Amino acid sequence: MDDVGFYVSKPGEKLLIENKKFDVITFCSILFLLDDPHFLLSEAKNMLNSGGKIIVLTPTGKGSGVSYFPDNINPRNWGFWMWRNATKKNALKWGKKTILADFGKEHQLVYQKTLVFKGLASLEVLQTKAYKK
Repeated sequence: MDDVGFYVSKPGEKLLIENKKFDVITFCSILFLLDDPHFLLSEAKNMLNSGGKIIVLTPTGKGSGVSYFPDNINPRNWGFWMWRNATKKNALKWGKKTILADFGKEHQLVYQKTLVFKGLASLEVLQTKAYKK
């Protein structure tokens, strides 16, 4: 996978990726922590190829985790429990909003939402329409 890259920018800062287009851009457990993710979503949308996707994984703040780790409730899973407790409040707030669905409508993107990890997270996808050249 020589064509995979990771890019980091500060909040509100224009992404320093010039003249590049991507098939997939992912945000994992980050957008729900931002006060306003619209700038970042707009930047990402502008960097998508025709038919490209923005994939967003966000915790729901719901469930106890016991259903996901029924046979593995032990100290080795402390990272999961810390992550869940640290993100629960923002995750619950994000879940009540329709930011990605609204962004999709505004920018003519196809929107899909699926619960994953036995309801502990949501997977939201925004996809551009594919145009034949």
